[in-house]
Amino acid sequence: MPTNQPNQPNPPPSNRAGKEVYLHDLVAKRGEYYFKPPAFVHKILENNLNDLRDLPIAYLLFNILLTVPPSFIALFTVLPRSNLLGALYLVVSNVLYLQR
Repeated sequence: MPTNQPNQPNPPPSNRAGKEVYLHDLVAKRGEYYFKPPAFVHKILENNLNDLRDLPIAYLLFNILLTVPPSFIALFTVLPRSNLLGALYLVVSNVLYLQR
């Protein structure tokens, strides 16, 4: 249905909303890792990183190191061999760490 009004461009988006999102991101809780390492591991990581902003990713790698290899080893040594357990291992590890 034609209208008599000429096409008007949309008004530019407010910059205020973008700034609020940006500022919220600066103080938002980090979600890269599930648990923090013990204090002695934290000190080792802190001393070996050039930038302390990399600590959350180091925590994530620590989480992966403590959960994935032991479950993989248990899957092939302690637990009975089963395709269902292997599929469960893949699903759980991907659900926990793929999005991160």
